[in-house]
Amino acid sequence: MTKPTLAKQIMELNDGVLTTRQIADQLGTSDSYVRVVLRQRKGSGMSDIDHRYQDRNRATLNAKSKAYHNTFRRTGDRELARKAAREAT
Repeated sequence: MTKPTLAKQIMELNDGVLTTRQIADQLGTSDSYVRVVLRQRKGSGMSDIDHRYQDRNRATLNAKSKAYHNTFRRTGDRELARKAAREAT
């Protein structure tokens, strides 16, 4: 049987009672690493920053797609539509 990863062990020890320093002492790691793991993992596998990046990226892609299709429908010119998509934010 393989040993669970350090991040998994940190998530298992995080019961809301132990401090990051206590978890770090039990596992022999730094409390800053424990804080990073707890902040990023939160049991969902993705950090809040990752979720915000995905949402922002999705909004940008939607704006670019909308600009492209609206311009292409209006003009029928693909190059002009590509330019409009590049300029969209």
